[in-house]
Amino acid sequence: MQKERAASALAHGLPVPPPPPSRARVPDAGGARPSRSSSMPPSVRSGRPPSANRRMPLAVKLLGIGLLLLGVIYGLTLFRDRHSEANNAAHPAESDTHTPR
Repeated sequence: MQKERAASALAHGLPVPPPPPSRARVPDAGGARPSRSSSMPPSVRSGRPPSANRRMPLAVKLLGIGLLLLGVIYGLTLFRDRHSEANNAAHPAESDTHTPR
């Protein structure tokens, strides 16, 4: 059936799909050590412990983002306060210059 499809595709000017991979195992040449199965997870193939491949928990990410936002807000508040103090020193308010009656 594959050959018929390939011939029909060629007749219509279409690309021929590659044949499906065979399931037969090819023996290793030279008696080399067989490689590990590709069905194993990458952490097992690389020799790392499985816990080294885990992601950071969502709660830790949210806590970090919250602390970062608090730091940014605190910094902006300090900046605003220093900026307003500098403006007050340069341009004193008129209520500060008048003496009470």
